[in-house]
Formats: sequence, structure tokens, C-alpha cells
Amino acid sequence: MPIMDETGYVVLDSYDQAADPQEWLDIEYVDWKSSGDTRFAPIASAYGDLECNGFWNHTPPKTDKDGVWVPANAAAAPILKRRAEEPGANIGRCRVIELKPNEYSDCIYNLH
Repeated sequence: MPIMDETGYVVLDSYDQAADPQEWLDIEYVDWKSSGDTRFAPIASAYGDLECNGFWNHTPPKTDKDGVWVPANAAAAPILKRRAEEPGANIGRCRVIELKPNEYSDCIYNLH
């Protein structure tokens, strides 16, 4: 990525998300737990399926890049898809994560 040649990093501009909420409300979420009451909506996954496993957790395994768009969610969220494509780099797991508040005891348990 030529933009990173000078410093090795990029500072992203602020983004007005006013148009996005309908997109993340309309996509399909899967019940895939990581911690607490969290839901995930994959926009890209290892092979374009509606699932959230790491790319290495498939047969055949692959590196966590070169994701495949999940057709229904990518179609329902064109702005989010376009934002993921903006940098021009390979896309790995691309998903919306819906976090719900945890109890204090759950927060302590899930610290890592």
C-alpha cells in the first residue's frame, strides 16, 4: 500500500456513521459467543458462509485474509462493505459485533 511507504501507518479520518445504523440493524446475526451477551454478523468469512470461525479453523485452513463476502449480509450492508474495501487491502473476517452490557462479575471473569 503506497500510502504507508513514508511512515508505515495511516491516520484515518473521522467517519460520519449517520447512514449506517439501518445496515447493521438489517443484517443477519449468528449466535456465536465469545464473552458476555455478544452477537456477530459476518459480512465476510473464510468461505462466504454465515459463520464466525477463524480462517485456520476450516478444512482446508487458510490465513486470516482473503475473506469471501457473505452474499446476504454484504448486499444488505453496502456502505459497511465499501468502507471495508476502501483501504485496498485484503479483507479477512469482516463482521459487525453487537455488544451488550456485562455485569461487573462477568467483566472481571473475562479479563485477558
